[in-house]
Amino acid sequence: TVKRNNMARQSHVVLTVTDEKKCETIQIRGIATIRTEGLEEMYELLGKKMNYSTSFIESLPALKHKDKVMEVVTVVPYEIRIRVYGVGVFSEKILTFPSK
Repeated sequence: TVKRNNMARQSHVVLTVTDEKKCETIQIRGIATIRTEGLEEMYELLGKKMNYSTSFIESLPALKHKDKVMEVVTVVPYEIRIRVYGVGVFSEKILTFPSK
């Protein structure tokens, strides 16, 4: 996909997750690596977290892809921003992690 090709060319990525009800945003900046090994381990960890709900795992878009070429993307964060906002309210905390 275009996103995958962009990650292969530029490994610095940003993942943003927003909870509109709580007016919170978490932004993770990090370095992405793409690999084909480790799928079984990833599915095992996901299965444990989802109480081995096979219906959830089978519903993942990756498992419905025509080519079924699957890869594991790992993001090692170097910065996490936590923002809380609302009417008259804004706070931000920035956590940084030393590079290895």
